[in-house]
Amino acid sequence: MVIHSEVGSVRGVSVDEGANVWVVDGERIWLLAPGATSWRTFDASLGEAAVGQLARGFTAQTVCGGEAGKAYVGYLAAEILDPTHSTAAQRSEGDLDRVGLDASGNLVREHHYEIHNNNGVDHPTFDETRSILTCIRVNDGPNKGDLYTGSNHGMTLFRGDLYGDHRHPTFNYPECPAPSDPAAPPPAFDPSNPCDDNPEAIGYVWNVNLSNRGYPMMAAEWMFAEVPPNDDMILWTLKSYPWSMVGPPLYPVAVPGKPAPVPTNETKTWLQRWPLRFEPEFRATNRAIAQTPDGRYWVASVKYGLVWFDGVGKALKRYVEVNGEPGTISALIANPDNSLWVGTSDNGLWKYTPPPRAPLPASTTTDSPAPETGTWTRVSGVPGRNVTRIHLETRSGKRQLFIGTDAGLAVYTPE
Repeated sequence: MVIHSEVGSVRGVSVDEGANVWVVDGERIWLLAPGATSWRTFDASLGEAAVGQLARGFTAQTVCGGEAGKAYVGYLAAEILDPTHSTAAQRSEGDLDRVGLDASGNLVREHHYEIHNNNGVDHPTFDETRSILTCIRVNDGPNKGDLYTGSNHGMTLFRGDLYGDHRHPTFNYPECPAPSDPAAPPPAFDPSNPCDDNPEAIGYVWNVNLSNRGYPMMAAEWMFAEVPPNDDMILWTLKSYPWSMVGPPLYPVAVPGKPAPVPTNETKTWLQRWPLRFEPEFRATNRAIAQTPDGRYWVASVKYGLVWFDGVGKALKRYVEVNGEPGTISALIANPDNSLWVGTSDNGLWKYTPPPRAPLPASTTTDSPAPETGTWTRVSGVPGRNVTRIHLETRSGKRQLFIGTDAGLAVYTPE
């Protein structure tokens, strides 16, 4: 394991096609060229033409390597009261830059993505996507070069200088009836009779990843999903565009004059955990998502820890709890043997090896699957207890982990 403590508290780390390592720490962009022993640093003093939004005082939150010598840097911006009627000054805040090295080796901003809603109808005054929290780039296959970001509002697709903004899972449950007393608090959530006045609400998208098929996946504050890619960037953003993996199973809608529909046991079980409500007490606070080669989807949340699902069409089977998490999980990376690298925000890096899979209870019951107890193994030598980001690099022919922490960067090549 190689430690780079000089980069300080890492917010994002990635590698480009030329094997350059990129790191952001909020106030600086760091670059380590292949074979180099010292890092180059770029800060606000270099000006907007070099470091883009960094020079304007915005915090660099995440980075994704692009083509050789290029990287995408995501920035934070404060929320605004009315994002549908934003000002030009507000729309210029935060968002995403693409930077690169010129022929002389100097850093330049090649492109700034001023993101606004363009999903179906261009809304130039909409500024719902403001803070870029996380990103992942497709590095092989037919969609190589596509970049997906998670933001304060949803998932955005970038391709060249263009983008499609944005996606979030939607669930069209019956609207909640108007309360008899408008000043009264909302009633307690009833899993057997759900309603939702805000079906598109998912909260901040804290993590994006790629599934076994190369599809983008998102882990948001209280929902998660997977969606197929598409050549048409605008079609991809439409609400009607299908999700390939999403939960919960669809709730049966009441039809006037017909018997009241009965939700499946899978739906009831799901809604007890993820009720799709705004109130903080209902939020799972999801932080990471991954898929192992055996097809299981793994989701980590602050409230419930680590769980896994089998995906079947659009509906997910009942979740299986994992026992013994060593801390609050902040990052997940799947391995070829179906184990996981697990970063925590308070206890470093671990490897989780699951036990043999037990059969799930029959769908005719409401029984919860038995929790599983696998093997947790600490990875020693990682600086810092807060693992902020794990980048998996395989293009060198090895599986290398670039582990960003609050006390530096670790480069780890597992045996």
